[in-house]
Amino acid sequence: MYFITFLRERAGLVAFVVAVVYFLFLIRSDMVQNSVLKAEKKFLEKSMAQEQLRFDTLKRKMALLNKSSYVELKAREQLGLVVKGESAYKVIFK
Repeated sequence: MYFITFLRERAGLVAFVVAVVYFLFLIRSDMVQNSVLKAEKKFLEKSMAQEQLRFDTLKRKMALLNKSSYVELKAREQLGLVVKGESAYKVIFK
């Protein structure tokens, strides 16, 4: 009975306290979501930097492959090709 009388006399105070608690929960939810979004942004920025590095590496490799001297060098190394007029020798170790 005393509690009900207290609520009637202090209805404004009780409403204020309830509103403050409600807004605190709303703010907490937003803070948690903000934290999650910051972590995701950091992860995506790191991934983007890695992909940019990969892109730059592939771009340099593509520039090398467009040079005929590099293609000739790789053909000689990997396929054992020779230019017309050259002689190829194979060394065999026992």
